[in-house]
Amino acid sequence: MQPRRRFRPVARSVAAAAAAAAALAVLAGAPGAPGLGFVSGGRPELAPTRGGSPTGGEGVALRATGMQPTYVPNPTHKETKRNRKVKVMARMPCQWFSTAEIMRRIVTVLIHNNEEKFRDAPMRTKDLMKEIGLTGYQMKIKRYVNEALYLLLGQKVIFKAKTSPIRWELHEEYRKDGLPPISKNKRKPWALSWLLQFERTKKPKYGPVHGEYRNRPWVPFAKRGEQWECQNCGFIEQGKLPTCTKCRIGQTPHITQEMIETMEI
Repeated sequence: MQPRRRFRPVARSVAAAAAAAAALAVLAGAPGAPGLGFVSGGRPELAPTRGGSPTGGEGVALRATGMQPTYVPNPTHKETKRNRKVKVMARMPCQWFSTAEIMRRIVTVLIHNNEEKFRDAPMRTKDLMKEIGLTGYQMKIKRYVNEALYLLLGQKVIFKAKTSPIRWELHEEYRKDGLPPISKNKRKPWALSWLLQFERTKKPKYGPVHGEYRNRPWVPFAKRGEQWECQNCGFIEQGKLPTCTKCRIGQTPHITQEMIETMEI
């Protein structure tokens, strides 16, 4: 049994090289195709059109095109800041913004995007977290930003435009009287955020963060069966509700002004 050849025969490679040299010589000296060979050093002709070659000849010219773009930018997609990734920002040192500061920054970003030209609208929670500059532990979990978002939701400053994922927009009640001014300086975007003031910047002691709470406490359970007379219409109420069920104006004497002032929500 003969051993397997490890290299190709030399004669085959020599014959292929000779054939290639002969073809190049024929192309270089062919009549009627001036300037198409590399030996002569001439310039390639322009690409032929439908009516023939631009120079009037019948020869085939070289055709060269540059690199074509593989990505066509979408004019409807808004540009975002570079290097803004959740995992990278979560590894940064935490700045520990307060709830009030997060609320002011959220509203500033949404006012800036009111015409939907700044970022994609409605804005997702993660996009808001990036725009307001949360880092570290406040970026890892949504506990801190959700507290600020739902406080604004309960005060009808923002609302959920979409869900899954949740997207946020300014509420119509907040827009109807005009929007407050914000800073247009890219280096100081929060310069005028101190102008934004809210009724509540601390979550309630009981109940949901975005719930609507009454201005006065309930009638104590021990006094709900006692009768009282409405000072406005004279109706005899059973004491189950804090206001008169007939005129809706008179208040029960079981709730004093001191209880209203010292109550905690």
